[in-house]
This record gives sequence, C-alpha cells and structure tokens, in this order.
Amino acid sequence: MAFTPALRRIDDAAATRLAQQAIADPQREPAVRADLCWMVVLSPLVRHWARQYFPSAGHLVEDCEIEIQRILEAKIRRSSGGLDLAQIAGGTKLSVVVNALCRNQVFASTVIRNVKTRLRLVGDPVGASQEVDLAAVGSDEVVVSPVAATPSVRTDPDQAEYHDRLEALILSLESSRKSVGGIHQSARYLRANLQIRQLAPLDDEHREAVAAEIDEDRAAASTAVQNAYAGIPAEDTDQPVLTGILRASYDEDELAKLSEVADDNILPLWLIVKSMVTPRPMLAKTTCARLHEAARHLSDEAQWSPLSALVVDCFLDSISDLPRELSPYFKAAVPRTDEERAAATQRLHHAAAAAAKHRFAPMGSSVEAVVLWLDDQLGAVEMIEAQELKQRTDVRALVDNFAARSEVRGIAG
Repeated sequence: MAFTPALRRIDDAAATRLAQQAIADPQREPAVRADLCWMVVLSPLVRHWARQYFPSAGHLVEDCEIEIQRILEAKIRRSSGGLDLAQIAGGTKLSVVVNALCRNQVFASTVIRNVKTRLRLVGDPVGASQEVDLAAVGSDEVVVSPVAATPSVRTDPDQAEYHDRLEALILSLESSRKSVGGIHQSARYLRANLQIRQLAPLDDEHREAVAAEIDEDRAAASTAVQNAYAGIPAEDTDQPVLTGILRASYDEDELAKLSEVADDNILPLWLIVKSMVTPRPMLAKTTCARLHEAARHLSDEAQWSPLSALVVDCFLDSISDLPRELSPYFKAAVPRTDEERAAATQRLHHAAAAAAKHRFAPMGSSVEAVVLWLDDQLGAVEMIEAQELKQRTDVRALVDNFAARSEVRGIAG
C-alpha cells in the first residue's frame, strides 16, 4: 500500500523563521528550502487546487496532486528563479505565495498539460478528454515562468514514502535479473533522494577492480562506504580500490549520508556502486518517447519541436554505452570507448547550448540547467514506470490470490 502522509496546514510563522535563518546563514538555504518544500507538498492546498483544476474528473485528482507537488517542489528548491526567500523572510505568508502561484493561469495550464500528456502516454480508462475551463481556475495576476515537472526528491531516507518508492524500483530490477537498465534506474533515484553526486565514469582498469570487489559479496559496497567514512586507509581494507575512490570523490557530508544508509540496508549502496561499473544500455523506446513528449510540450513554438528532439536525442546518446537490452545486437555489443563517450558529450553540449539560447529557454538558460532538466525529467519518467510496474505486479498478485482461493473453495465444495 502506498504511503499516504497526514495533511497539515502551512505554518506561515515557522516558514518566516526558516527563511530568516537562510538569509542570515546562506549555507542553510538548501536545508531550509527542503523544509519549506515539505510544508507545501504535505498541505491541504495541493488537494484543494487539484480539485479546482479537475472539478468534474475525480479520477484525475490524484494524478493532478502529484503533478502540483512536483512543480511546487521544483520551484521551492530552485535557488535561482525559484521561491524568493527574502520575500518570505520579510513577512509575506508562504501560503499566500503558494495560492497565488496555483491561481496563475500559466501554472495551471502547465499542470493540466502534464497530466493530460501522461494520460496520452499511459492510457486512461475514463475521462481522458476531460476539458478544463482555465478561466474558472483563477486570475493571472501573478506572472511566473512555467516550471517543468521534476521527480519528487526526498532528503530523509527514513521517510515511509522513500522506502515505498525504493521498493518499486527494486521490484523493477528484480523483475528481470538480467536488467542492466534497472540498476541505473534504481541508482539514479537513490542518488537523488540522498543528494549524492553521480561520479564520473571509471576507466577500464578501475571498473574491473571495483566490480571484482563487490560482485562476490553485496555487503562489500556498504563495508567500503563505512571504512571510507571512518577514515581507514584504503590499503588496510578488503576493498582498497572502491574505498579509495569513495574517499577521493565524496566529501564528508556525502559519506555520512551513505554510511547511515549502509547501517540500515546493504542493497541501496550495492546498487549505487554497481551502477558505477555497469555500462548503461539505451533506454526503452517507451521511456524515450515519454522524455521526448515532456520536452516537446515545454513550448508551442514551431522551432522548438525539432530543437527539443535534437537535445533529447543527444542526451540519451550521451548516457548510453550499449544498444537497448532487447536489441539483437545487445549480447555481442562492446561498451563505448572513452573517445566515443567524449564525442557524445560534446554533441550534447552543443545541442544544450542551442536550447539555452532559445528565446524562452524552456529547459533553462545555461547548458548546465538544460542537462539538469533532462536528468531530472528522466528520473521522473523512470519513477512513473517503476510505480506502474509495482501496481501491475500488485494487481497480478491479487488476481492470483483470488484465483487460488476460488479454486480451494471449489475443491472444498
């Protein structure tokens, strides 16, 4: 069963105090934005506006809630062009800012468009053609930039929702034990939740050495993390190569987060390290199609459609080392060389620069912002697919269980 948190009203006074702390100590800004994000996404305002957007389509309200949460979260967490902490610290109520944003027609149309896009891609049994009167949603007094949907990122790995989503991702991996893509999908979500950087690809020598250290024992990755965090010399451990890489690549705060996870469960750390040494196959066609669709809908301009397709294609090419796992060439394929990876990265850089120069810059106004949008959006798409797989598996289990009980009753009768 999915985790359903208890809703609570936004504490505007607490939000003001938090914003003042961030203004006084800029190093606290990320933590403050995370706290404000929780205040907003767990408030009844989200459900209220979801019902306003789809007043006569109750079956779409939950999807709309998720979309509003994602966009609000992206807005609040973004330090540049996001929620103005100085405004909140100055006394403006956070609830007023959120209501004004949700009342804005640009925001409302972005949410509704994303919900309908997902319906077209996933399928909707009823009401897919439900029309919404934007004029009835509210005025457009507040002018904001449209924000693209991003994955729901949690900073506390102990939250029940984190574990529920992790379960879905692990299920997607275990559903096909040969799935290389499942390893990368799970690792991406884990890094996002823990706010851990993705390391640069390892060279062949280090990749083989780390693979040898972790393949025989899944707990080896957790042991290496704990040794790195404790400051034990790499040469004194059973995983000298991995321990040395972790010490050299992550700062103390990141190692502390990883060590905390290692104390609880060995699988997350194994997935993160495994993704470092596993070549990534090209994503499934349905995943690519969803990412293309999300990018294309950022702007209605005719020139944007081919540009968004180019950027997405270059991004997908840059993160892939092998053909698709269902390709007949997959088993015999050889991962890319370092030179080929560098060329793919250069092509992505040129395409992202062109997208950043677009007059509306729908993905962001810099190469880094464009790549970050693509990475975040891919995480959102993969999370949707993992949750869908979990739901389908849960349904199959219920059907099988019902059939088994019926058979037993029939025999007993």
